[in-house]
Amino acid sequence: FGKRWLCSVRWKAKPAAPNYGKAIGRVTAFFRIPVVAVIQVARGARLKVGEAIRIKGHTTDIKLTVVSLQVNHQPVTEAGPRDEVGLKVPSRARRGDRVYLPPA
Repeated sequence: FGKRWLCSVRWKAKPAAPNYGKAIGRVTAFFRIPVVAVIQVARGARLKVGEAIRIKGHTTDIKLTVVSLQVNHQPVTEAGPRDEVGLKVPSRARRGDRVYLPPA
């Protein structure tokens, strides 16, 4: 293939990654009957009641305000790093979707 082949290749520039805000966690489970997503909070992040968040995935894009959080079926006001919390969502979220705090 030599140099001639290498020179004829044109690379497309990658599009800039969209800025959804700071990534604070990931959806680990979803329950359909009480429409609830289980979110594992990332290291170095916190999630509080009253914060606006965005759940973004391949087919999911949900913007909402956190109304209630539960850990082991007990209501809490804040979740720390590595906590798994239940959160009411308006529609389906899928395992692996990322959770962001939108930029201010």
